[in-house]
Amino acid sequence: MPRPEHKIVQLTIDGREVRAPEGEMLVDAAKFGDVEIPYFCYQPKLGSPVGACRMCLVEIEGIPKLQTSCSTPVKDGMVVHTQTDRVRHAQNAIVEFLLVNHPLDCPVCDKGGECPLQDITFGWGLGRSRRGSRSRFFATSRGSGRRSARAACASARSRRDRRSRRPPAPSPQPRGWS
Repeated sequence: MPRPEHKIVQLTIDGREVRAPEGEMLVDAAKFGDVEIPYFCYQPKLGSPVGACRMCLVEIEGIPKLQTSCSTPVKDGMVVHTQTDRVRHAQNAIVEFLLVNHPLDCPVCDKGGECPLQDITFGWGLGRSRRGSRSRFFATSRGSGRRSARAACASARSRRDRRSRRPPAPSPQPRGWS
């Protein structure tokens, strides 16, 4: 039995002519034209995409609102823009939203430099924050000044170790027992 024929469509992404199979998701079709579109939630092996992270927003001519490229199938003659001010502003806002309360423990994180959030922050983040103070910093016990989350964790760890050396407290007996 012969393989089914896939119709190839032609679209334009950032001024580049790209050929891709019809029905392919836009984020995958962009790879055929060496255009990288950032995403967090897209995983084709997990089923139909939902566009939950909103990081893959693109501008498509003829559609007034930004569209998620992970859930938009390509069509013949489609014109897509990934580098406009609207798209950049939306991507910066998503990265900023994700980083607002993200812990600053990257040096000791289990990902060890293989973090997609770090990669996307460096590639598509704004590079500055509107937030006035840094998060995850705690006052030192010596009065004024600050210390990092790493130092606070080390201090908490030593307190925990000291508590573990104490003898366990006697458990209360149920009522009616003497």
